[in-house]
Amino acid sequence: KMGIIGMWLQTWGPGTNLPEGINLSIAFSGWPDITSALSNSQNIFNTMPSEKYLSLGGGVATGTWTEEILSANLESINNGDVDAYDGVVFDVEISDAAGLYSNFEECFSALKTKGKNVIVTTSHTGPYQFPDALEFMEGCFTSENIDILSPQLYTNGNETSNDYSNGVVPWSAWQTTKINIVPSIVTANLYEDASSWFESNLSINIGGFIQWENI
Repeated sequence: KMGIIGMWLQTWGPGTNLPEGINLSIAFSGWPDITSALSNSQNIFNTMPSEKYLSLGGGVATGTWTEEILSANLESINNGDVDAYDGVVFDVEISDAAGLYSNFEECFSALKTKGKNVIVTTSHTGPYQFPDALEFMEGCFTSENIDILSPQLYTNGNETSNDYSNGVVPWSAWQTTKINIVPSIVTANLYEDASSWFESNLSINIGGFIQWENI
């Protein structure tokens, strides 16, 4: 059984090439704060296949995580602002300070209390612009509030093959987690290669994939 067949739906141009059998969709705007992400995602919400996830954060400067944003997000979660979604994806790539893991964990925990699912995705093996990327990932690997971890097997999102480069965290660290690993890949046809690579190199059976390409 394949498991998760997901897609990043870019809010500025909803995708047309949904992977066959899609069972998870993510509204991706690139904003780290819930208020902006909700505003940017509302135009595609009704057309999203279920399950529906709201994505927070991104790989460019506007997606930077800060303590202030995480505190505001915690308040938003507790206020029920994301209740229309089945879960939230934290795209963790850039932060302005070290020591933010506990702030993230508070958000993860608040979402679980609400009955929501939590996905954490990172640039390759860990956040590429974090002062304490390894500490952050070690927190994630042992968290009881994360349902899926999704390493991005691409940099630009237009690659024709999976990129298994080590990021700032060694792949071996990923072998320590019991959390379901569901890589983000450019296109669905790269799934088989990802599945065999994780199995042969890390002895990990991945739980499906999330497709990035939208057109």
